[in-house]
Amino acid sequence: PDFSPAAPLTILPDTAQLLPGHPFFVPDFAPDFFARFAPAYRVSKLGKNIAERFAMRYIDAVLPSLRISSPDLPSALSGFDCSLALGTPLPVDDLADRIISLQGNAFSLPQFAISQAVSFLSRYFLLRTGDIIVPGYVDNSDTHLVIDTPIEVTVDGARVMRLKIK
Repeated sequence: PDFSPAAPLTILPDTAQLLPGHPFFVPDFAPDFFARFAPAYRVSKLGKNIAERFAMRYIDAVLPSLRISSPDLPSALSGFDCSLALGTPLPVDDLADRIISLQGNAFSLPQFAISQAVSFLSRYFLLRTGDIIVPGYVDNSDTHLVIDTPIEVTVDGARVMRLKIK
C-alpha cells in the first residue's frame, strides 16, 4: 500500500530552518507561538524514485527538532523563516525506545514510517544531501514559547537541544 501522511504534508523552504546556536525571535505577526517536538531525518545523498527497501540508505542521522507554529496562522504560512529548530544529530536509530523530555515532560517516540516517507517524497521531489524530512510530530508535546525562557530537549537525561527564545 502507498504511504499516505496521517496529517497534511507540509513542505518547508530552506529559510524555515533556524541556524544552529541562534535564538528564536518571536515574530510580531501572531499573538501566540508554540513548539512541537518531532524527529527529523537528514538526507545523506541525492535520490529520486527511491524504493522503500533502499530508503534508509539515504538517511544518515536523526535530529531532535522543534517545529514552531501559531494557531493563528493559516497552514500555508506554517513554514515561516526560522520555524524549524534542529538539535544534535544522532545515529538513525538512536531515538527508538529512548525517553525524550521536552521542558521536563517525558514521552517515548512513536514509530514513524520514515522508509515509506522517503520513498513517497522521492517520487515527487529530488531529495538532496542535507534535506530534512519530518514525518510526524509527537502528540501532546506542545510547549508555549515564553520570551527569555529557553526550551530544552533531553534524551535519557542528556541534553540534545537548547533553544533560546527572544
